[in-house]
Amino acid sequence: MSARGTPAGSTEAPVGRLRHPSVLDVVLLVAINVLWAGSSAPAKIALGSAGDVGRVGPFTLAFVRFAVAAGLFALTLAVLRHPVRVARADVPRFLLAGFVGIAVTYGLFYHGVRASTAVESGLLFAAQPVLIALLARVLLREVLTPGQAWGLALGFAGVYLIAVQGLVPRLSAAVVGNLIIGVAVAFESFACIVCKGLTRRYAGVLVVFLQMLIGSLLLLPFAAAEIARYGPPVLSPSVIGSVAYLALVCSFLCFGIWFVLLPRLNVSLMAGFLFVQPIVSPIYAYVLLSERLGWWSLGGGALVVAGVWLVAVRGVRRAGESASRTQGNAW
Repeated sequence: MSARGTPAGSTEAPVGRLRHPSVLDVVLLVAINVLWAGSSAPAKIALGSAGDVGRVGPFTLAFVRFAVAAGLFALTLAVLRHPVRVARADVPRFLLAGFVGIAVTYGLFYHGVRASTAVESGLLFAAQPVLIALLARVLLREVLTPGQAWGLALGFAGVYLIAVQGLVPRLSAAVVGNLIIGVAVAFESFACIVCKGLTRRYAGVLVVFLQMLIGSLLLLPFAAAEIARYGPPVLSPSVIGSVAYLALVCSFLCFGIWFVLLPRLNVSLMAGFLFVQPIVSPIYAYVLLSERLGWWSLGGGALVVAGVWLVAVRGVRRAGESASRTQGNAW
């Protein structure tokens, strides 16, 4: 057993110092965020709106998406001959990552998407970097510059405008859905910080596999109850294609790349590349669902883009300094 509570031997991933992103890192981060930007539209196609008959239920969609991806990551570990073994002291963190980052986040998120639109849900989820940067400051002691602080303020202002669709809150099904999505984003932001600590001690592919496996197992009884109550969904080509995109592209491919990069780069810096999503996600929503940006979503989205851009740019400049400060944190 090592001093940090991980098993001595091959289960521990090499932990190097955080570094500035290479050109390849930047290309990969932009690419996966372009693909992630398309996740809300397929989810909306599979889920439909509240009251739609024959659509995939929120818990069912979350379970299938991450169960399929977990199976592919298990196959990857088998091909790499990587042992699936973790230190007993880290088991609670893995359970927390799966519970919060998968079961709670996506159980809530897909319920919110049903009441919201693909445009608004995509914009709200794209605001995740502002929460990750805030939590990274609190939990990982990463340094925030004044520019990043302004970015957080702008990002939160944008989230407010998108969520409540105006300056004054008004209660409607869509607003409630947006608020649920906002809570889901907060949970996943926290889970990202938890996983960051785990990737310092274990290979990224092992961390993402266990997170998705645990999350899928926790979602299974809720998905079964959903199907028992409402019946199995109608598996049309559009639904099958949507679920396949979420499981194979968004979960397996994109999360796989993210977790490979996570132990190498500053977490706030990586989250900053999510600024790509609010730019691209409305395009997916328009092409696939003919949804258009409303004025409040447009204004809030602009604030989110500006806020995340400030977090991203400042994160690049301070990555080296933050790396030295976060190296020994227990998270």
